[in-house]
Amino acid sequence: MKPYLWSVLLVVLAAGCGDKLSARPQELNPPSRPGIETASYERPSMAGRGITLRLYDSGLTAGASRKPTVIVQAEEYSLDEKEHVWTLEKTHAVIYGAAEEDADIVLDAGRGRFREERTAYLKDGVIARIGEMEVQLTDLEWLNDEQMGRSDHPVSIITDGSKLNASSLRLYPEEQKLILTDVTGTIRFTKNAPPPVDAP
Repeated sequence: MKPYLWSVLLVVLAAGCGDKLSARPQELNPPSRPGIETASYERPSMAGRGITLRLYDSGLTAGASRKPTVIVQAEEYSLDEKEHVWTLEKTHAVIYGAAEEDADIVLDAGRGRFREERTAYLKDGVIARIGEMEVQLTDLEWLNDEQMGRSDHPVSIITDGSKLNASSLRLYPEEQKLILTDVTGTIRFTKNAPPPVDAP
């Protein structure tokens, strides 16, 4: 299995420095009529309980197989039909890696908004998990055309023995890259294990 290899770029600007989602897109709530891709959402009547919303890569050529880049599920929802904006409560989401072996980003949040074919926005205690990395955020906005996630509020990244705090984040799943600004915190470095020695 390919290890999760995400790079974290630190841009130091301060002085001196429902059900959880885990399946790949084709395994998660597959459409009942494959091949028909005219809708990326399931339209309710204004408000209700239980909804699944999807965003697709807008850069795909006509006729190409479409898989969602992002899936958002919510336990409660309401819809502004004029603005085509969903308001969501108790949300779970997945931002999918570009390739099958890439790490998916699994998110949980208290609330969110979803603008059809454009953005997904999560807030209120957002927790993102990328492999063994946990990212704690105030909010996260996914810009579908740019294939980028962003937050301009405080961020904490926690791994085994390390914790970084930053004032903003940019997330690029296709490149498996995080960019942080105004970074403080600690990183634990470990020595490489010595190579095994063959017995005589």
